[in-house]
Amino acid sequence: MKMSRHTVVLAALIIFAMISPFVFLACDGSPSSSTETTAGDPGTTAPGDTTSGVAGSAAETTEDISSLADNDIRRFRDKVKAGDWGMALTAALEAGDSVYIPAGTYRMSSVKIPSGKTVYGDGDGTKIFPLGSILFDISGSAGEEIKLAEDMPDFSDTVKLTKSSGAKEGDLIYLMSQRNCTILEDCTYDWVLGRSYKSGVACFFAEFLTVAEVSDGGRTLRASGATVFPFYRADGSHESVPRKPAGTVSDYPYMRDGATVRLVRPVHDVTVRDLTVIECTGSAVVGSWMRDCVIERVTVRTEEKKVPKAGLCLLRISEALDCEVRGCSFLVPQKPAASLHQKSENYGDYNIARITRSYRSGFDGCYSDFSTHAFLIGKAHKNGTSYGCYVRNCTAENAIWGGVYVSGGCYNTEITGNTVKNSGRGLVAAGRKNYIADNDITLSLSPLTDYYYVRREQGGTAGIALIEGCAVDTVVENNRVSEAATAILIRDGYEETNIFEYGDITVRNNTVTDCVRGVMIYRHEANVGEKRLRLTVTGNSFSGGASGTRFAGKTAIVLDPETTGEVIKDNTFSNFTSEIYPAR
Repeated sequence: MKMSRHTVVLAALIIFAMISPFVFLACDGSPSSSTETTAGDPGTTAPGDTTSGVAGSAAETTEDISSLADNDIRRFRDKVKAGDWGMALTAALEAGDSVYIPAGTYRMSSVKIPSGKTVYGDGDGTKIFPLGSILFDISGSAGEEIKLAEDMPDFSDTVKLTKSSGAKEGDLIYLMSQRNCTILEDCTYDWVLGRSYKSGVACFFAEFLTVAEVSDGGRTLRASGATVFPFYRADGSHESVPRKPAGTVSDYPYMRDGATVRLVRPVHDVTVRDLTVIECTGSAVVGSWMRDCVIERVTVRTEEKKVPKAGLCLLRISEALDCEVRGCSFLVPQKPAASLHQKSENYGDYNIARITRSYRSGFDGCYSDFSTHAFLIGKAHKNGTSYGCYVRNCTAENAIWGGVYVSGGCYNTEITGNTVKNSGRGLVAAGRKNYIADNDITLSLSPLTDYYYVRREQGGTAGIALIEGCAVDTVVENNRVSEAATAILIRDGYEETNIFEYGDITVRNNTVTDCVRGVMIYRHEANVGEKRLRLTVTGNSFSGGASGTRFAGKTAIVLDPETTGEVIKDNTFSNFTSEIYPAR
């Protein structure tokens, strides 16, 4: 039957009216739709794809949710509010142990990740735009501090408490000492980690212990092994020195009222991997009281125009046991030359990735571009030290002060296989028992660089710097250092009253090229002491810069005239005006 034109038009209008609700449903302008962008958000489409693999695209909105993997975050798109996928991720973690975030861009508020959970994506394809100062929070908890009922013999395994902590066999406890680990008095030299009187850099011996046995109504705990550190005392009754040495201007405590134990409820077995965090102006990952957790192949980046003036730390982990950050990248695209200030500034503001107050944890295979310190192993003021931590196979470029930094009070730290380029200092170590080996350091900065932490008269730019008299019992071997004012610098702190007495430092089998000096000891004229450095320099190859170049070699080894006990032998020298001062 032949239909009139008016009839055809009417029929078309009826059909459109019938299907229009579905059209608007498919293009509902949801927070993660493929057409939506937000301030600072590059959009929500996956690279090279406008229809599929997109977080909340129109195509996905209409597809049967049953076609998605059980752990796909898009199953929880109904939790997305105002463009925020944080609640969706939280709901997905509650529903299962593993959550997949497919390629796309997701705006997301802070998410706390519980024990046993994995969050993963498609690497560079999965982009997360943080809506707050913290993106992923991986944190457990610790109970109240309970004082010791009596002194704990050094290096023993039994703790007696004033009351029960509630700990059971297999639980984790955190033991923190009565004695500041940087105090000199009443210690054998083996346990002096160095100190600065003026700044009073106070931290205390501390460690994790696993409870093997509980008795006496929970007031006596026997650990599965002996303590690593000493000075777990019930009070200061045995002390023969004041709480603060004479002349100290700091408010930091040098002793506590007594050692304490805390029952730890760690978050454990968490993995975050294969994600990219974009335009991060806070911390992509924050963790504390954590155990056996992994952050892997996560890229965190910000933009130059969004770097906060108050400082930036893209990853912050503390109180961690057997945790690792591996294959991650931290990118802060600033021009480093403009950031090498000529005045005293707090360069701690840009410690980009740091692990503090932790045990057998570290970085492996990570990359950093622009920082104060790229990879930091540290202590916590008025709290505990780090023990058995590491920085391995990492690359740092454009670090204002150091590519790797180990702060005073840290113990038994490994720094191996790293590469540092175009930085003020390559590796900076101020902890006891450091092992620094097989690193490649090329600084490339002018030896005339003279900003606060790299003053020319104090050694200038340095490939490896052992700082503040804290680097006791340290081995520096098989490293390659080039284009530095001083290849290996051993020095006291930046203040006039620092302790610099103990050493046992070994420098062996390193290769130095195009440096003004090979090894240098710098001691501030105000610092006096017994000067028992015990330095060994052996088997190294020292080649200074050629005459007329900016790294023209001067003296290969510069020693402190008042320090005795050095062993200097079997080294080779070339392109230096002199070999050893004072002559040996």
